[in-house]
Amino acid sequence: MTVKKATTTLFLLIAFVNVTYSQNKQIAIPKIEAPEAQLISVFQKEKMDNPIFLNGNVKEVHKKHISHINPKRLKKITENYQYTLNKNNEVITYTSGVEFDEMNVDYLNSERKQIIKNDTIINHANICYTFKKGKLVSKTIKTLEKTNFIGFTDSIHYNYKNNKLIEIITYQKEVLVEMDEDEVNESYLVSNDYFMTSFSEAKYNENNRIESKLTIEYDQNAMVLFVDKTRYNTSGKNLLIVFRKTSNSYEIVLNDLSDYLINIKENNLNEIPFETNEYDGIFTYDEEDKVIEFETFNVHKEKQQYKIEYKKNTSIVKRATNNNLDIEYHFRYDKNNNPIQEKRFIYIDGRKYLDTEITMEINYFK
Repeated sequence: MTVKKATTTLFLLIAFVNVTYSQNKQIAIPKIEAPEAQLISVFQKEKMDNPIFLNGNVKEVHKKHISHINPKRLKKITENYQYTLNKNNEVITYTSGVEFDEMNVDYLNSERKQIIKNDTIINHANICYTFKKGKLVSKTIKTLEKTNFIGFTDSIHYNYKNNKLIEIITYQKEVLVEMDEDEVNESYLVSNDYFMTSFSEAKYNENNRIESKLTIEYDQNAMVLFVDKTRYNTSGKNLLIVFRKTSNSYEIVLNDLSDYLINIKENNLNEIPFETNEYDGIFTYDEEDKVIEFETFNVHKEKQQYKIEYKKNTSIVKRATNNNLDIEYHFRYDKNNNPIQEKRFIYIDGRKYLDTEITMEINYFK
């Protein structure tokens, strides 16, 4: 005899599946363009964290990370990392002086995305990926009771136009969890009906450059609707010059987001948001089309400004908040344009202190 559990559990598995693998490589999950995030590339974090992304035929890397602690950075902690690679640019050994380091060779190599060129279906664990002409068109989550497949729950669909991703739509099913009378064994009952929980849309101009983006997400548990709208203005060179992002949050009970989609798009939701945020971003470029300045302003008149200086084998990034300099980065590069040093400074009461320092000793195959 079984009794129904008092609560109904909605499986939100998507949130926990950010990294997935097939044949020891990650499957690239497409995202709608975010040109406002271009400044991230200046920091080259990917190359600092994983040697498979470095330029050239890298043989070995010794990385040293020094953190200066306490308010005035008078004490420091040093961590060392050692990588060796083969001529196929694969990590073959990895060691570190970090206690309980969970990083390993397999994970480092898996970060190189798997390239799919044809129509194919890939099943990995409880996820099914469907590709058309090399593009991911759907990602579905299977519900397993022990090892038995009992149905699909979450389903994400990707739509394209002119080789551009224009829509991402997430559907879910409700899953009822039942326990036996001893509250030991679980069984699942999967609903037959899908309901929409998130929707993203991008529109492009005649030059195939993104001009607007809409993201809608509904939290079924908190009963909160999040709506983000972003508009972009570009230059004649298709460089992003200005963008404005508006975010609204609503307390509302929805059974299916698709029933409200048109009203949300047309601003006819007839609900008052309990929170609204809006900010603008402005980019400035040099003659080589490199970003040299980025400013953001929000509705509260708070301002953040980044200035980037480029010199031979070096670059400097300075960040100021409300016109007060607070963080500064110094980068050095080798002849292969790989980062070999990063220094991060912070300002306390107007004085500059070294916060962290990363050095990369890179050796190449001859």
